[in-house]
Amino acid sequence: MNTIRESNSIANPIGVPDPVKAIENDREFKAYIYQQLVDLQPFLEPESQISVLVQLEQDEASENGMTIILSLVATIGDYKLEAEGRHGDMYEAFSLAKQAMVHELEEYYNAAVDATERDAEIQTLLAGGYTIH
Repeated sequence: MNTIRESNSIANPIGVPDPVKAIENDREFKAYIYQQLVDLQPFLEPESQISVLVQLEQDEASENGMTIILSLVATIGDYKLEAEGRHGDMYEAFSLAKQAMVHELEEYYNAAVDATERDAEIQTLLAGGYTIH
């Protein structure tokens, strides 16, 4: 089962939307996160968990003076994989974190699956045994 956990590491300046509160209160963004996490499920085991951590960082170069740091932490058995996205927009920060997590999961999967099993899966795909959508 996937879980979402939020954290905020620094005080939020007045006038800057708090991404943690936005995640807690914005059903659309929460739905977006859950929808995007579904794409990671082929890489996960049934008991795996994914945490979503949100932090703010002051950034004078950004438009609003803040950068959102969104981290994804996947727990697969005894392994913990982490990926991070940084951007002024929550959706873009999540997208960057998700891309990095897919890369981490692919590396984990390739290291964990032996060559004969991987070759068998490739042959099944080539023979039309799985549906790709």
